[in-house]
Amino acid sequence: MDDMFQDFYAVENTNGFTAASILSGFWISEKKAFENLVTTKEQDAHEFFQFLAEELHERNGDGKPPEIGSEHSCNCIIHQTFYGKLQSTTTCQNCGGVTNAVQSFLDLSLGLDNLAQRRARKTGQKQPSLTLQECLDEEYVKSDKCEYRCHNCDSTQQARRNTSIKRLPNVLAIQLKRFEFKQGRHDRAPSKIDTTVNFPLQLNMLPYTNRAKGSDTKESFELARSCTYDLLSVVVHVGEIDTGHYVSYCRVADQWFKFNDHKVEMASKSDVLSAQPYLLFYIIRSLS
Repeated sequence: MDDMFQDFYAVENTNGFTAASILSGFWISEKKAFENLVTTKEQDAHEFFQFLAEELHERNGDGKPPEIGSEHSCNCIIHQTFYGKLQSTTTCQNCGGVTNAVQSFLDLSLGLDNLAQRRARKTGQKQPSLTLQECLDEEYVKSDKCEYRCHNCDSTQQARRNTSIKRLPNVLAIQLKRFEFKQGRHDRAPSKIDTTVNFPLQLNMLPYTNRAKGSDTKESFELARSCTYDLLSVVVHVGEIDTGHYVSYCRVADQWFKFNDHKVEMASKSDVLSAQPYLLFYIIRSLS
């Protein structure tokens, strides 16, 4: 990874840059985990992002496999950049007892299909649009009913569970779940969800943190400033699920660029905001 950054920043030129050594290293590696990459088939951009982050962590971190789902973290560049922490809070409806569980996350995955179907039934629209904030509300503001083994009651009780963000990362990666398997007549078939999702250039993540509740107006204003993100990159899947293609939009200072394989061209903010995202990357404002 050091070589990649040196190659990228050491020489002033206008030629395109690819992380060729990293990609070729995957192809020639004898590690079994890389076998699925040695193919001409289309790869999922989200899976590759997770795979790349995990591999870079193992090579540059503490040598331990990244433990998504635990509170473990290290000081490698991947953890310092992308990893945050989620807090799951379960409240017993009988005694009011509260249990918290904390786990790390590399990215936030947001469902679209159920929310879009409910919106369609409510509005009568066949293809209703959603906002990124509505998708975040669904996952990190609303609570769900569940059954829970309460230690205070020493029995199974009805409970409410909600998930919030305990610690935000420097770069927030968000996946919109556009691919799913639907049950067909004979078997489950993959399909793509083309729901329009509108997303902002600036994103306030305070409402989705465990610090959002119980703060006064002045404190909320200061917290909101510390939880404000600026859009950095958008990955778009174009086409059908099995014959598609990925393009990306990336911001350098105030200028946006569109990357389509080897072709790079300037893009406007309206070009970016009219794209239908699969992956979104936001950077904390203090670093943007």
